[in-house]
Amino acid sequence: MTEERPFFRSSGGYSGSFLRFSLYRPWQEWRFGVSLRYDYLDGADFMNSPLVQTRHYGSISIGVIRRLWQTDE
Repeated sequence: MTEERPFFRSSGGYSGSFLRFSLYRPWQEWRFGVSLRYDYLDGADFMNSPLVQTRHYGSISIGVIRRLWQTDE
């Protein structure tokens, strides 16, 4: 909050929509994955916030997991 930018208050409501696509592949004690996400914020209640600069957002996530131990059950 500054004198030029007042504190933004939202009472809740629609916050946009998103689409996510994920894949993973196990290999021995490893698991490799990738995820794609697209967000569309048009019509969101917070669109008039000065912090929002675009209606579209995309991201790519890459993950690597290693299993350290496993029970015999």
